[in-house]
Amino acid sequence: MYEDLMPAATTAKWGPSSTMFGILKNNLPLSFCENEAARRFSNLDPICVENLVSGMGSLTRSVKQVIAAEMPDRFGLIFDGWTHASEHYIAVYVRYEVDSNTVDGVAKTPLLCMTHLLNDEEEGLSARGHMEFLATMLPRGYGMQPGMCCFLVADICSVNRRLATLMGVPLVGCASHRLNQAVKLKLVHYEEEPDTVQKLMLKLRTLAQSAKLRAKTQLRPVIRQDTRWGSTFFMIMRYFYLLEFIDAIDDELEDMMPSPAQTAVCELC
Repeated sequence: MYEDLMPAATTAKWGPSSTMFGILKNNLPLSFCENEAARRFSNLDPICVENLVSGMGSLTRSVKQVIAAEMPDRFGLIFDGWTHASEHYIAVYVRYEVDSNTVDGVAKTPLLCMTHLLNDEEEGLSARGHMEFLATMLPRGYGMQPGMCCFLVADICSVNRRLATLMGVPLVGCASHRLNQAVKLKLVHYEEEPDTVQKLMLKLRTLAQSAKLRAKTQLRPVIRQDTRWGSTFFMIMRYFYLLEFIDAIDDELEDMMPSPAQTAVCELC
C-alpha cells in the first residue's frame, strides 16, 4: 500500500501544505519559503511568508476543531512549564479516552496549547494566573470548561498544588519528580561534595578559565540546576571527564579543587 500511495503524494496534490510540512518538520526559518535558492533548487510550490503563516493558523484551527469534537465531557490535564530568557512558557496536554464504553477504548494525549503566560509578572506565574489562563484557553479553543477536568498531572511544586486545590481536583505528581526528591533525601548527608564541584564548575565557566579549557578540550563545564533533576549527576560526570584537563596548580583553582576524599565520595554518586 505504501508504494501505491507515494507516487500520488506530489506537490501538485499537496500544494502549499508540502512547503509548510517541509519547513516545520525540518525546523527551518519561515523565510525559507522566500529564499531564492530554495525556490530554484526545490520543487516546492512558491509561497510568501504571510500566506505560510496564514496557512499555519488555518491548520491550527482545524486541528483544534478535531480535538474539540473528540474530547469527552470529563478529561485530565497535563502541565509542563519551563523558563527561557526570563520568559515563562507552558504546555498543556489533555488526557482522555476514546470509545471508553468498550474494551477497545484508546487513550489519547494531544497538545492543547504551548505559549508564554500572562504579561502580568505577579499574577501570570501564580496558581490563580494559571487558573485564569485555563478559564480562557479551554472555552475559546475547545468549548470546554475547567470544571470538566477531573485530575491534573504536573510537577509537585507549590503553584501546581495550589492550582489543583483551586480546581478541586487531585494532583497526580510527576514520577520523575518524586524519584528526584527521594534521591535528594538519600544524598542529603553528601551535599558538601556536589557543592564543591559546583563552585569549581562555575569558576571554570568564567572567561579566563574557559579560554584555558578550550585549548585542551572541547568539553565544557556543566553546572547543576534545581529545575534539571539529573543535573547533579551530569555535573559530577563532567567533572571526572574534565579532571585531566584542569590545571590543579592554577592559583585561581588550587583552593577550589575537591580534595581526594571528596573526589572519592563523588565517585560513589
